[in-house]
Amino acid sequence: MIVTKTTELGLQCVLYLAQRRRGDLVNPLEIAQQFGESATYIAKVLRQLAHSGIVRSHRGASGGFELARDPASITLLTVVEACQGAVKGNYCQETPPSRVPSMCGWHQAMWELKESCRSVLSRWTIARIMEKPYAKTPTPACRYRRVHIQVEPELV
Repeated sequence: MIVTKTTELGLQCVLYLAQRRRGDLVNPLEIAQQFGESATYIAKVLRQLAHSGIVRSHRGASGGFELARDPASITLLTVVEACQGAVKGNYCQETPPSRVPSMCGWHQAMWELKESCRSVLSRWTIARIMEKPYAKTPTPACRYRRVHIQVEPELV
């Protein structure tokens, strides 16, 4: 499964908003500056997340975005599908699950791969990701280090 840049930014935006108190509104420009991205691009990503009900948009001079749901109820699958569409396989997309056993081995394997991806993404929530904000061994390739998750000192 390929995760797009839009999806990565969507996840980072959700993690950023999840650290805020309920009711605190964040302007897309603030997020863009935090991540070193275009404010226009961040606004586009936030609109996609709002359309899916993950974040809520407030208009006006003091407007901005906030999470619309509890972080424990937002799965990675929800964010991925909000940003890049439904997770589908390249093979036999319209095949109902009841017909999978009669498919050839290759297509059964590809169907199982798609279902595995959906299953893993469904198990991981924003709250669960925030439980482990730091790697034991940091890697320079980790893009999520742009999101500095705030942790209570006694929990570190």
